[in-house]
Amino acid sequence: MHRPSLPRALALPLLVLVPFVVLLVAVLAVDGAPLGVDTWWAGAVAGAPGLTPAARLVSELGGGVVGGVEIPAALAALVWWLRSRAAALVLVGGGVLSLAATQVTKHLLGRPRPPTAGMPGSFDSFPSGHVANATTLALLLVLLLGVRWLWPLAVVWPGAMLLSRTVLGVHWLSDTVAAASLGAAAALVTVLLARRFVPQALPARPRPAVVASRPPGTAALVRVPQVTAVFWVLKALSTALGESTSDWSVQTLGPVPAVLAGLVLFVVALTVQLRARRYVPARYWSAVVALGVFGTMGADVVHVGFGVPYAVSSAAYLALLAGVLVVWARVEGTLDVHEVTTTRRELFYWATVVATFAAGTAVGDLVATTTALGYAGAVLLFAVLLAVPWAGYRLWGWNGVAAFWTAYVLTRPLGASVADLLGKPTADGGLGVGQGVVTAVLAAAIVVGVALHTRRARAPLARVGVTP
Repeated sequence: MHRPSLPRALALPLLVLVPFVVLLVAVLAVDGAPLGVDTWWAGAVAGAPGLTPAARLVSELGGGVVGGVEIPAALAALVWWLRSRAAALVLVGGGVLSLAATQVTKHLLGRPRPPTAGMPGSFDSFPSGHVANATTLALLLVLLLGVRWLWPLAVVWPGAMLLSRTVLGVHWLSDTVAAASLGAAAALVTVLLARRFVPQALPARPRPAVVASRPPGTAALVRVPQVTAVFWVLKALSTALGESTSDWSVQTLGPVPAVLAGLVLFVVALTVQLRARRYVPARYWSAVVALGVFGTMGADVVHVGFGVPYAVSSAAYLALLAGVLVVWARVEGTLDVHEVTTTRRELFYWATVVATFAAGTAVGDLVATTTALGYAGAVLLFAVLLAVPWAGYRLWGWNGVAAFWTAYVLTRPLGASVADLLGKPTADGGLGVGQGVVTAVLAAAIVVGVALHTRRARAPLARVGVTP
């Protein structure tokens, strides 16, 4: 049985852990004080006292002897009965891993509980053990049993626990969201270890359907990358780099020189990319980064220079995106990025990418300026939204093309929010790292990622007789 390399296998757990890391850094930056999104959420749930009885019931099922011992033991017994003893041990091991990670983080961070918790002197608020435990057990139960209709349980039960802990006022929202991220990552790492050491504990993977192969050499003509975890990581890094570079260059060079330089960079990079007759990682990702920089500048000019409201520009860019996709589908008969093998299809592809960057930038700015979420809250919001098309495609059979382009749009505001959170001054709600430092770090990360991706891309080209 083929096993993916460890770095590739860890991509999903690390991606799921991103909200936890972002919130941990944000909480450390304010010395454990509540974030803007925490106070906003606390005020929102304070107006729903009718939820308190249900919240108490759910909370009791997630902690103490019932939630910490009896329910996990009952679930382990169920998994043993339906699957195997090995699967039950994997469930218990995942719960122990989640508990250990939660308790270590609580001890090291020492965040005070909310004043409404009635627990003065308690410094174990971050992350919520109840939510982490519920997330890990629910996700492992679904993965170990391999029953697709159980997947809503992996969302509903942790969500109910999150709501209960904040309604009762014993945790901040950031405590619970970080716990859900940590608990999900613990479950995925547990499954990864089980797949390598006790594969019999997991349901057998279905064999992929056999499809007609392309003629020899055709694969080398695809001009854009395959959609993998590496693709999404590089896409997120490039959008964050576009935001930080745009802000830094405007502050350093001035608005007009910066926009002109961004335009020249974009035209040159896209021209070089279009001249290639196959996918070349360095060329492709240079074009994406240049588009991210210039696209951010262009979206800002529309609002700042011409006074167009973000709500109007968001609607206009989304309409433009829909129009490009409709024309592309009518002309080419497909929107599948794996079929971008001609210059005309590649032009449609890049026109769509431009529209997604513009729409994503406008929507992100709209959220940032019309809500009280702050940069950390925006990161969480778009991370959750990004998980929807992934879950829809992987779990519920959504159309792959629609899920891809929805996720592609959402990575833009997510990356921009991460860049703003890191680079903006603390007075503006950021962490104060500095746009220049963030730009340099992101650029270095992309260079390393593209270099590794280039090495991996050479093997398929060699197999079809193309010299890299």
